[in-house]
Amino acid sequence: MKDYGDHIYGLQRAISGMCGEKTASPSIKFYWENGVLEYEFYVDFEASPMIMKDYSSDRAFFEQAFENLLHDFEDFLENQEIIEG
Repeated sequence: MKDYGDHIYGLQRAISGMCGEKTASPSIKFYWENGVLEYEFYVDFEASPMIMKDYSSDRAFFEQAFENLLHDFEDFLENQEIIEG
């Protein structure tokens, strides 16, 4: 999770590259304020072909992508609690 400021956030999964670098893939950027969620951008460098989408009218795609990343994030937090607990 990344805070870009001005109520803009990013949710992403980091993939390790061959040289140890981290690539955010997939990644979704969104605006969140007072219960209002607006999607902005999605990218997946690991998909074939690579996916880069600016939010327009494909709300279903963005909702599913957000749900998938949110689920991954929740799983990660649960695993961290088990390891640290």
